[in-house]
Amino acid sequence: MVPGGAPSRPMVMALPDCVAINRTGTMSHTVVLPDTHMIVPKLASIEQDTHASYQSSGFLTVDTSKYGIEVYRFRKSYDTYCYPGASGRKSIVLHFLAGYLNGISWLTREDYHVSVPFVIGRNGNIYELFDPDESWAYHLGNGTVGGNETMSRQTIGIELANVGQLKPKEDKLYFVTTKTSGGHTMTVWTPYCLRSETQHFDEVDYRGESFFATYTDPQYEATRRLLAALCDKYAIPKRFLPLTKRYGVFESGTAAANFKGIASHVNYRPSGKWDIGPGFEWAKISLS
Repeated sequence: MVPGGAPSRPMVMALPDCVAINRTGTMSHTVVLPDTHMIVPKLASIEQDTHASYQSSGFLTVDTSKYGIEVYRFRKSYDTYCYPGASGRKSIVLHFLAGYLNGISWLTREDYHVSVPFVIGRNGNIYELFDPDESWAYHLGNGTVGGNETMSRQTIGIELANVGQLKPKEDKLYFVTTKTSGGHTMTVWTPYCLRSETQHFDEVDYRGESFFATYTDPQYEATRRLLAALCDKYAIPKRFLPLTKRYGVFESGTAAANFKGIASHVNYRPSGKWDIGPGFEWAKISLS
């Protein structure tokens, strides 16, 4: 606000190479990467390299006994990205990472406490970041219907490796990321795929976005198997919200708290979230 209470307007001066500076001295910089950075052709190798890096660092061990399916237990030397203790689990919430498998590193930052027990890679690998029998972490965010802590405690979060919403520009779709540090905001447009490669995205108007990256068949199958195992273990009903409510928000905190089954992030957040996305093929994870 400026003196007198009037809303301030950013004073922007044009600079070369998509750089702008506002009156507070904050600099913004937008970069559009060339086609050599196209994401889709590199997705498999990105995941392979990430998995190999975690394995060589000693973070991964294979467990086939706890859930009856193969799960990679991911553990660092600390576990302060989650809180000790666990409440009764009533439901499961599906998310997308809005990025790649290396988002696991973000979800296991020391003392951050924003995480989920499970991440599923595009190749179908399942990673357990912490034991939901022993710990919990925030995964729904501010503005959660029913309260972030209450809902995070009673739900099990599963993140799928997926970049989420995409932005169109000419003949391509882009994955757009923004990072602010030291008064400098950097926005990077990385080409994801060509507009003609319709197998890599869904075009659906939803919450102000129109393009969403697709999931892989191995992800759907791994998600189905993990959901079945978790529902059996925690006596969670194997049901989804009805189609009329699947992409909306719980009408009240009581409705959110009382729901038992499988939902997605958008059901708890009235704005600011798009996962699991309108293009997600629920039929492929049917448990009936």
